[in-house]
Amino acid sequence: MLEDGKRKIIIIVDYDMSIKETLRGTPEEKFPDYQTILCSNGRAALEIILTIKPALIITELQMSVMDGLEMIYKISKKSKSTLSRIIVASKETIP
Repeated sequence: MLEDGKRKIIIIVDYDMSIKETLRGTPEEKFPDYQTILCSNGRAALEIILTIKPALIITELQMSVMDGLEMIYKISKKSKSTLSRIIVASKETIP
């Protein structure tokens, strides 16, 4: 079940499982009213984001299948009512 009606949703999108697990631990330990959902790419996250309204999305920019920027663009085009805070991160450095 994605949402039990009481807990707010945080979606973490990253191809690296160790990063997803690290990011998942903090909110679930400190804020029991939040539930985290892990996704490996933007396409998987987009399917969930368009069906629920997450309180927060944390996404990597560089991913296969659909990257973080494309996911954010599609969220903005497909769902004007999905107002979520989005934190963008990347392991890559910008020259």
